Amino acid sequence: MINKEYFSFIFLTLTVFFTVLGQILVKKGVSTYAVGNWMTGKEIMLYLLKSSTNIYVLSGLFCAGLAAACWILAVGKLKLSYAYPFIALTFVFVPLFAKIFFREEIPLSRWIGIGIILLGVWISFK
Repeated sequence: MINKEYFSFIFLTLTVFFTVLGQILVKKGVSTYAVGNWMTGKEIMLYLLKSSTNIYVLSGLFCAGLAAACWILAVGKLKLSYAYPFIALTFVFVPLFAKIFFREEIPLSRWIGIGIILLGVWISFK
């Protein structure tokens, strides 16, 4: 029989996956609407209303809910001090996929920061 920590680690991995996917979907959804430099309260409300009915935004929010559910299942059996550093991988994958899907420019300084995050996650799991 597979131990419970194995399933918890799977849920931890799914937490990162759904968090990253949710961010990418929300960004895709809100990118379809123009945003002015200075938005009034009315413009903000209209923007939020339009965004809240966008299928990508809704899918992204659904992914956030799945990530939360997976997180609850993961930390039910894992130590929080062990599980939480793993969440830092979202700061690696979101910029990577933003570059791939949205052609965002990522400066060298940010890549260095991402490398430091990876090193930190690796050290925390040793």
